[in-house]
Amino acid sequence: MLRVIVLGALIFGSAKPAEISGLPGNVTVAGFFQIFEPATSGCSDEAVIASVQHVEAVKWVFKNLNRNDYIPGISIGLSIHPTCQSREVASEATFDLLHDIALAKEDGTATSESRNVLAVIGPEFREEAEVVTQILSALPSDERVAQVGFSFAKSDPNDFSSESNLFRLIPDNSHQIKVMISLMTKLGWNYVAIIYEESTYGSDGAMELKRLAHVEAICIPLFKPLPVVNNGAVKVTELQSIIRNVTLLGIRGLVFLGSSNKANILLTTIEGISGEIAEIPSLIFSEGVSSSNHAFYDGKNVIGVGKGSFVVCPTKREMSDFVSHWKLLFQNTTFLIEEASTNPLLLNIFEQVTSCRPSDNQSCPALNVAQFEKLSKMSLYTSYAIEAAFITAKSISLTMRKSCGLEANCRPGEILQTMESVSVNFREDFGTDDFGDLVAQFETKSIVIQMNIPIYDVYNFQDDTTTGFNFIKVGEWKNNILTMDLELIRGYSPGGQELQWPSIEKAQCPRGRVCRECIIASQDVPYTMYYEPGDVIIVGFFPLFDSGDGPFGCGNIRTDFGLQVAEGIVFLAGKANKKEEIFKEIFPNMHIGFVIINSCNNALVAQEAFITLFNKGVRLWDGSYVDVKDKVIGIIGEQGSTVSMETYNVIGKLNRLQVSYGATNPLLSNRDDFPFIMRVTTPDNKQGAVMIDIAKQLNFTYIQIVHSDDKYGEGGRDAVLEAAKNNKVCVAQVISVKQFKDYGKLVNELRKQWHAKFVIIFLRSHVTGDVMETINNNMDGVEFTFIGSEAWGSNKKNLRENTNLVGSLTVALEMGQPSDFNTFLTELEPDSQPYNPWLQTYMQNKMNCFYPLSFNKSADRECTENDKLTNVHNYEQDIWTPFGMNAISALLLAADKTFKELCGEIQHICPNFHNPPTLIKHMKTIELDTQQIGQYNRVFDSNGDGLVAYTIYNIQLDAQDTTNLIYKKVGEAPIGQPAYLRHDELKVPKLVSVCPNPQVCSECFPESEAPKDDQIEDVHRLPLGISLGVALMTILILLIVGYCYMRRLKEELRYARDYITPKSMDNLAKDLDEVPSTCNPEGRYASPNQHMGSVL
Repeated sequence: MLRVIVLGALIFGSAKPAEISGLPGNVTVAGFFQIFEPATSGCSDEAVIASVQHVEAVKWVFKNLNRNDYIPGISIGLSIHPTCQSREVASEATFDLLHDIALAKEDGTATSESRNVLAVIGPEFREEAEVVTQILSALPSDERVAQVGFSFAKSDPNDFSSESNLFRLIPDNSHQIKVMISLMTKLGWNYVAIIYEESTYGSDGAMELKRLAHVEAICIPLFKPLPVVNNGAVKVTELQSIIRNVTLLGIRGLVFLGSSNKANILLTTIEGISGEIAEIPSLIFSEGVSSSNHAFYDGKNVIGVGKGSFVVCPTKREMSDFVSHWKLLFQNTTFLIEEASTNPLLLNIFEQVTSCRPSDNQSCPALNVAQFEKLSKMSLYTSYAIEAAFITAKSISLTMRKSCGLEANCRPGEILQTMESVSVNFREDFGTDDFGDLVAQFETKSIVIQMNIPIYDVYNFQDDTTTGFNFIKVGEWKNNILTMDLELIRGYSPGGQELQWPSIEKAQCPRGRVCRECIIASQDVPYTMYYEPGDVIIVGFFPLFDSGDGPFGCGNIRTDFGLQVAEGIVFLAGKANKKEEIFKEIFPNMHIGFVIINSCNNALVAQEAFITLFNKGVRLWDGSYVDVKDKVIGIIGEQGSTVSMETYNVIGKLNRLQVSYGATNPLLSNRDDFPFIMRVTTPDNKQGAVMIDIAKQLNFTYIQIVHSDDKYGEGGRDAVLEAAKNNKVCVAQVISVKQFKDYGKLVNELRKQWHAKFVIIFLRSHVTGDVMETINNNMDGVEFTFIGSEAWGSNKKNLRENTNLVGSLTVALEMGQPSDFNTFLTELEPDSQPYNPWLQTYMQNKMNCFYPLSFNKSADRECTENDKLTNVHNYEQDIWTPFGMNAISALLLAADKTFKELCGEIQHICPNFHNPPTLIKHMKTIELDTQQIGQYNRVFDSNGDGLVAYTIYNIQLDAQDTTNLIYKKVGEAPIGQPAYLRHDELKVPKLVSVCPNPQVCSECFPESEAPKDDQIEDVHRLPLGISLGVALMTILILLIVGYCYMRRLKEELRYARDYITPKSMDNLAKDLDEVPSTCNPEGRYASPNQHMGSVL
């Protein structure tokens, strides 16, 4: 029976290459190899040396095994099927093979014309392999032919069905992508372009590379397929446009995923426009290029822009015995002719290089050095072709010995089944040391990765000084770690000058530029979290950024009152996991993790983040989610009352305890409305009473209030108004301040009630400094005396050079600052927390410098090793940092007690743990050294509020440096007690803050206190003498009041002159010696709506 070989149309008029005669045998392995370069519609006449080498390597293995009678009485043959890197040619070759299999099945024997094909090796390229696999996998299970791919990787988990017949020796493409990511990280690249060949290999690999780049904070501002026409030819003009765009964006690194031929076109295109672009990008190529020089040469010349490039490829193994065999072929023409009888392609490549075809009748001259080097160079995939041959041979041998006998009548399906479980120890099975300790076996038809065996290498294209430009190995991937020898790396300047590490250009955001496309978009903020896995999770939400435009807006990062407190979780979780100090016995054998959320000082952002956290989980950098809700022991935050209260609407429904470290609004004390919230701060109703008490002690009975337009400011306002009412202090005006609005209008608003010189400030801590600086700059000298709430406290940044605030006071809530946290901050740097999405930006803004891997390089200088957070001018711990850390410590300790009570000895959070009343019970028992003086006190009162006393400060001139302002501690106000002021240490301006006249004062009287009609009538009935006495007394009172009024008017006119001509700092100090006496009538409470103002 004849073996049918289907002939197709020739490329350029020739016929499709027929099967090439190879090594004969009792059983046959079909080899699918490229053999010839592709042409417009099939194959060209030009043979590919590397592919011919792969053919010879497989034949060499089988021939040696047959010579040694590896399978007694049975020889393994090899048929050669060209595919020409064409899906169509590969498809036709596969159908030819099926015809052979059909003939063998009909005859039941193997003859010269109907061979018993038991396995397939190849094809060499993924696209051809997909076609061949699809056809062969459709055969019945007993006729399904095992196919071994030795030169391409599986691109993704769904690449090739598990039901297919294809076994792969190259590790999955995911390993290559990880190597490329690690290589970029080692090289300091994080601003990179990706160009890829639009094939299954290129597209899938590029998408995975982009995904993992995002995980590792590597920005991909340009991601483009290689532009081609329908026949696969590259659109060079469009490619030039892409390259120009790369350089316009300032991108210094480009990764290409595709074949060697397309890589060559990319390089020649870049070279062609190299004279007109500002920067030539450094390049990384995928294993499609392998370690062949072909892509880097334009004819005989090295392409200049390719110098210094990197190639990632599977580990190249040196096959010493085969290398000797291959080189001998081109050193001994007799041997070449002999081997060509079973591989005639050897003569093709010899003739192609030398223009001479040796035969028994034709001798050829010896090869020169260049010819020999071109022919003898070893392909990367030759060792894998040899590995495929050995694995196939052992699978056939095992099957024959155990199943079908040594009669050469095994079915292909039996070989496939054997190969699924085969294990090949090359040293023991075949006596070769070329594979070292490698043991080859498959799992779901993919090669199993062995520990301690390199699977990928990194090569650098450089001048090796002896043979010119070549690939030098500079790294290897083993055990999921890339080890690099950076000293071996070479780069090249545009002029061709060789550069050594670390002077090689790095692909980073350029100096002086803000690479905005790489900075976290505001809409991603609710999903951007800092996550440390653990058996138990503490969640914290903090205003790391200010709020921005729109309901979910997020503005700029804060340099104060944000990240420091968040780092407290990192710091204390570290202590707890090391079982240090007060955490020695908590959560034994369990790891404490955390989730840190950026609230953007925006309740909607925080609410959405918590809904996402408890509904989906923590979103990782790769876009996947990890469920942590059952591990959450409690929630720390927020700093402000507004966000704390509004976020509780979500947290409370999630049945979790919320512990605020900065919220002071009195409404949070209402356990009917907020049953599962606690705070370490003292509520503002107590602070309002302290501030009014101070006002009365200073004889300031006519006041104004400035508050922030939020829950904190409104709560403070109401507390002051209530205390003023109870203490008969008149409130002349209440001014509401919106964040980041026109603060410059505030002074004019205050001047509208200029007799009310005492102004109570209730502003959020992050805006207090800006507001008070604006007020200071717009005042003509010391026009008002201010008293700031705890949000102002003793924060030095609020002093700045605000000399017109001298004499003002503040009420502070203070906890002791842990000194070891300063050490922690000193050692903090972006590399120490690679998955912290905010740390680098924070440190840059704080220190006014930029890090090399930053996407914002607008600062004038690069950060150095001396740039530490604690070295910043006027460094101090944020006022809320100790509060946050005590809240975290209390929650950890109480959660441990709750866990032991409700969960027992297990090492994971049990469902019963999520019982806020039990946790609250233990929270109220926690005692901490909140003042860092070795004295432990309860943190919470019986209602779950804080127990921190108030400290009273006076802003004074520094006695040692009168150009400097300081906070002078002048009093205290223990909880529930009046304020104690040390008047001898107090220095306030000589300002009068009383009702200016009886008419104004009368406005502070409620109508219910006006004289009644019957009282007026009684006056008319008085005897004449008494009436005259009353009249005389009235005249006397009027004279006294008039005298006081004129005296005060004179005093105020003097201050009006001071507004026009401000005093110097020295003269100003003289006016701060004593508190002035006043002769005002007793003030009364004014309705809060009486003088309400609002600054837009």
